[in-house]
Amino acid sequence: MAKQKRTNLIEDLIKNPAAAESKAAELKGLGVTDPGSLKSAKEILEDPDGADRSPQFAKLAYPVKLVLLDELAKEGAANFLARLQRDEKDKGTGKAIAKAIHECRAQGVKVADLREKKSVAFDYSNDEQPVSYLSPIDTEGNRLALLARMTPLGRLNVFHAVCGDTQGLGNFEGMAMTRASYRRFLQMAEAQMGVALAPIPGDWAAWLISEAARVATAAGLPLPAAYDQAKTMIEPPASAPANPLLALLDEKDVAGKSKELAAKSAELHTYPECAFWVPDEPTLETLAAKTKEADESKVATNADQKKELRLAAAREVAKGYWTDDHRKVWAQRLEGTALVLAATGRLEDAKLAWATAMEIAKKGDWEKLPFATELFEKIVRHGAIDPHAGHNHAPGEHGKVTNEMRAAAKEEAAESLIVKP
Repeated sequence: MAKQKRTNLIEDLIKNPAAAESKAAELKGLGVTDPGSLKSAKEILEDPDGADRSPQFAKLAYPVKLVLLDELAKEGAANFLARLQRDEKDKGTGKAIAKAIHECRAQGVKVADLREKKSVAFDYSNDEQPVSYLSPIDTEGNRLALLARMTPLGRLNVFHAVCGDTQGLGNFEGMAMTRASYRRFLQMAEAQMGVALAPIPGDWAAWLISEAARVATAAGLPLPAAYDQAKTMIEPPASAPANPLLALLDEKDVAGKSKELAAKSAELHTYPECAFWVPDEPTLETLAAKTKEADESKVATNADQKKELRLAAAREVAKGYWTDDHRKVWAQRLEGTALVLAATGRLEDAKLAWATAMEIAKKGDWEKLPFATELFEKIVRHGAIDPHAGHNHAPGEHGKVTNEMRAAAKEEAAESLIVKP
């Protein structure tokens, strides 16, 4: 119990070193004679891959090293722990480092053994990559991709890109971050958009960004200047990697039940990821004109009759909307949504989205697909239609990097912004 109390005290002071001076007497009794070293320990914890971290670690008191190593193991600081193990000469500290590495590996983090490679320059680019993330798709086909890449020197770069299926690559920005600042940046992005971001492999995020650049170029749209600067750091695969959705759901199982599942596809419009989905602006303008005619009709004499006329107008506009091109767009959006739902743990919802994508792609009778009819009918049930009102769903304006997010990314490192939009 006493040992745990001592450990808890040092752990608390690493996270809040400003309080260390007031605990100087207790720390001295634990063998920590320099309360200021707790600040140094916090710097290592928040950015273990920073310059000169190993010499900084070597100066810490042994009790602080032990607690810090436990915290570094929780953070999965594989590169730093590997370098410590390679260079550490003290037997006791070496055992503690080995224990931390074991805990990392138990979490599925790859930790290289550098002890026999002292004369060889080690390439950290092949180490376990930090997780990349993907947002849901907004009604205009845009989604936010956060691509995390490690440099050969073990530094973390994060690329923030808005990828559209019709407009291509929109906002693009790249920042050098610490692991701690990346976590804060992610939390702020999720709070800003009001939806959970889905963890995805880095190569999939890189592929989406490179494909969005291709779409923009094909459409004759300019690419963000920052993209040209960062292209070599993104490292997209030469060909499309396997869709991560295939590792999360059984495609044959979903395909076998697609018709049955898609019969409930109107439910998708109640999900926060899909609730703001509507047709494109020209179609909304047509729908607005048709519903106005219905509202002004002399044939309808009561509210129920007007409602029926509005729904009939929605079906009429929908009939001309569901072309092969639009089916392809929505099938891709639904499949992308299935990935986000599955990667955030909503497997049954993901099956519904994927099954609906499959059914739309079959080019069957759209009127028998509740998702297709509800895309229009939900609009007319809400009354007036403003095709220019914009949409509240991610990423769009909500996917931009705010000054607060940049501050969270930069922390105190003025040079951390590597490419600007």
